[in-house]
Amino acid sequence: MLQTLDLSQNKIESLPKEFCFLQSLRFLNVSNNRLNSIPDAFGALMMLEQINMANNKIRHLPLSISELGKLEEFDLSSNYITSFSSTFCLSLKKLTKLDLASNQIILLPQEISKLENVKKINLHHNKLRAIPLEFTELLDQLQFIDLSRNPFDMLPFKNNSTNSSIYDNPSGYSTSEVIEWCRWEVAYWSAVREEWDSSRKSNNVQRYGVNSFIYGNDEFKAIGVLARLKSMLANKGTNIKQQIKVVDWELHLVPKIKRLYFRSKSLGYLPTYHALLSLEQQEEEKILREAVHRKAENSVQQTREKDLQTRGRLQSIYFDNLSRRIAHVEEKAIARRRETKAKEMQLLLHEAKLREMKIESQRKSKQMIGKWKDNS
Repeated sequence: MLQTLDLSQNKIESLPKEFCFLQSLRFLNVSNNRLNSIPDAFGALMMLEQINMANNKIRHLPLSISELGKLEEFDLSSNYITSFSSTFCLSLKKLTKLDLASNQIILLPQEISKLENVKKINLHHNKLRAIPLEFTELLDQLQFIDLSRNPFDMLPFKNNSTNSSIYDNPSGYSTSEVIEWCRWEVAYWSAVREEWDSSRKSNNVQRYGVNSFIYGNDEFKAIGVLARLKSMLANKGTNIKQQIKVVDWELHLVPKIKRLYFRSKSLGYLPTYHALLSLEQQEEEKILREAVHRKAENSVQQTREKDLQTRGRLQSIYFDNLSRRIAHVEEKAIARRRETKAKEMQLLLHEAKLREMKIESQRKSKQMIGKWKDNS
């Protein structure tokens, strides 16, 4: 019975449906091909322990992959995958190595923490905006993790110092700093939740405000989010100064708490991290749509203005040309009139000269006749 199949380094574009009948297969290598899809019934290969699909053109994974309960190593690097389903995280219990490097994944599911046996995760060169806070539950068991070359634009802005660091970490964060940020966020949300729960009765008091929520207030027996967070970090032996290098209190944390506080006041409850993330994404999408709409309107307006300017310029050119043509025609008409008058004058002069010559001829004739009579 076939247990190992190596089809790598070919030009295979798709796997036939009959491929899923190889139910004794344990090791499959179809890397470096041109695969753009995986058969929907791929989950029928339930004996698979290792899969290598690196360097293909795969965009989507069928949900049947969740049936591969014996899968230990899964290499999907260098494809076009945009998401990794939470169903896979809940089903692939024996997975120890997951390679999703060089794909287009934007966000990971919070169920990533359910990969209880995973030891190596490679997420190098994706489009990750952040990692779920539940990711911290895997940190103690992970032996290798690579989060480099991801934008992480949902993390606080962090400058880069060299061109090489910009290439390796466009966000400015190293893998260890992203993990530290994730731990920081867990502590931050714990502090916020504790402060909200302990002071929810005072939230309706008119004088209790955002400053009391952030810095505390003895009158309302409010400890404050910052004090709780410092206490948590101190209890965990975390160097607060090192944390401040990653997330500045005044530049990032305080405004962040204020936004969360006022949002919670408007909602009437403290949203969860994922709910808030969803709300912020919706707001970002709305802002983006409005920006695109405004840009489109501005583009239309600019096009109209350019059209009016073009029309005005063409009209100006047309009327200038028309004026020049009219002036040229008028000049020609005047020249023709002058020429006609000159010819008329010449004709009159010629007629006058002829009349004079006729009169002179008649006078001479009369003189000759008179002389002739006198002589006779």
